Amino acid sequence: MGAGNVGVFSPVGGEYYIDNDDPYVYRALDDPDDIRLMRDVPYHELECFEFDQFGTELEIEDAVRLFQDDMTRRFPSFQKTDGWLSDGPYSRSRSRRAILENGLFWIATEDNQWSLAFELIPKEESWDRPWMENLQARHFQRYLDGIKESLFEQFEYVSYRASAWTSGTLRREYEAV
Repeated sequence: MGAGNVGVFSPVGGEYYIDNDDPYVYRALDDPDDIRLMRDVPYHELECFEFDQFGTELEIEDAVRLFQDDMTRRFPSFQKTDGWLSDGPYSRSRSRRAILENGLFWIATEDNQWSLAFELIPKEESWDRPWMENLQARHFQRYLDGIKESLFEQFEYVSYRASAWTSGTLRREYEAV
């Protein structure tokens, strides 16, 4: 995986990643109307393009909005939200942006330096709700599969965590017409 190496370290959580090649936008230096995604800029032409921060932010926001719409259609228990999650009660890190939530989970995005992670994060169980862990275990795989399928609605490739320092890549399957 990349230097960021973000992930959800819970038996009832997980994540998928979209490579920065997909949402990162570049603009040609000699033609401001020539705008391309990073995936579409050949390596030998990279010096003729510059990173477009504003275009990239718009591309990411569109991807998140479409993802939210698809996930709330698939799973009506999820509601759109917008806030920052910390890594724990004593952490000052605010790198996870919560975009969806239901009574059991958060779905958040996080910059992984080489990719954008879409994470399924279990909500913490309070002492007065011991049943929550069982429900999370029952539903997390279905929600994780839903994240993958929602990302495949927009992107041809989705990556997953394979081990502590590696990832794998899945390619969307096309239906025969």
